[in-house]
Amino acid sequence: MLMLKYLTGTNDEFALNIAYTTFLQFAEFANAFKIALFFDDLQHVEQVFTSCDDLLKKKQFCYILARHLDDEMCRVDDDRILLQDIINNSKLSESYLSLARDMQVMEPKYQEEIYKADFLDGHACAGASFGSAGKVLAATFVNAFVNAGLHQDKLMTVPADSSSGGSSGNCKNKEHGKSSAEASLGMILLWDVDFGLAHIHKYIHSNDNLVIAGALLGIGLVNCNVNNDLDPARGILREYIGNEDSSIRIGAIMGLGIAYSGAQSEQQCGGCRCYCRCFNCQKRAGIGGPLTRLLSLSRGLIFLGKQEERLEAKSDFLERFNKKIRKYWDVTLLSCAYAGTRNVLSPVLFKEYCITERMKSSFPYWGPAVLGIAMVAIAEELGLEMSIRLLERLLQYSELNIRRAVPFALGLLCISNPKVNVMDILSRLSHDTDLEVAMAAVISLGLIGAGTNHVRIVFMLGNLSSYYYGVDCLLFCVQIAQG
Repeated sequence: MLMLKYLTGTNDEFALNIAYTTFLQFAEFANAFKIALFFDDLQHVEQVFTSCDDLLKKKQFCYILARHLDDEMCRVDDDRILLQDIINNSKLSESYLSLARDMQVMEPKYQEEIYKADFLDGHACAGASFGSAGKVLAATFVNAFVNAGLHQDKLMTVPADSSSGGSSGNCKNKEHGKSSAEASLGMILLWDVDFGLAHIHKYIHSNDNLVIAGALLGIGLVNCNVNNDLDPARGILREYIGNEDSSIRIGAIMGLGIAYSGAQSEQQCGGCRCYCRCFNCQKRAGIGGPLTRLLSLSRGLIFLGKQEERLEAKSDFLERFNKKIRKYWDVTLLSCAYAGTRNVLSPVLFKEYCITERMKSSFPYWGPAVLGIAMVAIAEELGLEMSIRLLERLLQYSELNIRRAVPFALGLLCISNPKVNVMDILSRLSHDTDLEVAMAAVISLGLIGAGTNHVRIVFMLGNLSSYYYGVDCLLFCVQIAQG
């Protein structure tokens, strides 16, 4: 079973078939199920599912697969409605809240509780040194992270004054901070489509375009990985992808990408053509235009983990754009399509993009290529260690554009997995002379410690808050990482 992870090509398919047949023959349904998932074959998945008579195992299979099964998978099962609700993630919010109550973490937290000033032997958090706008925005993000999915907090869900045009926490944010504040509601109300949409939808009618943009992104977050017969995300968001305001278009496009991440929905892929005109708006701006990058990422998220099926995502309308934009699109799509697949050849390909291709062109698609190395290897230990070595090599011998992406790749590769060697690398990079490298390293320290309450990382971030006293952008990143 362990050896199957490291096979490629025709040997991969041959060995998987033998292992799958053997496990199924001896009623080892859990192992057969793993093989079917590794194969990414719904026929094998359905065969294991229908062969198993244990309801508890079937429930577990449904939780693992969530919405990736065919709608008719449970058509002959006596518990069809129950299992289908699990597959659709309809009860995900309810189960999450039940777990939170059991663990006694339902009480919402203030962001100040997260900075843990008492951990630093009396050294106060340097949060008072940077501007009020940055401090409020950082507090908004931290509040969303620590209260994700809990349906309540002490900043955003507090009733606002009727004249404010937004939530209570949004009244304190300025300019683009309003979008982040409204989007954070989607994080707080995560997976609860009915209550979440009712709470966020009222902000779509705001007179402030930035509030509308944040609400659209929040709708995408609320609907992430939840399959609903009414499909509210598509119904709401597609109305705004052609809006004249760029911030509203960005919110709608990213909302669609998040809501249907990994779904490979043909309706959403066809919907990309509907907002082709907003892609056209960025044609003159080239790859530097924000919508160009966001549209590429949004389309890539739809094909997350689908490997060769990514080829179906290459639409004819891209032919009208220049080679650089098409190349950026392809690298982003490749990174998303092979995410979590453990394909040993993909990191080599991304390495070629980073090392060989940069000699031929000044085009900056190396960021997605570096992140692609981490996305492929994130699912298994041996590939993870090999990728860390590869990223260290890029860090030592590559130019600045690649070095800036390496900390994020390390954070993504070891997310919620605080490995000591990665912690040491990021700690060193957090003091780098290049500001962007240091900022990326600080954020990545937060990523590798996400949800772990790791004592060493808490202490490191506390020291960084004192070290970067007065450096607004880095202090902002430190507080985000603490959240």
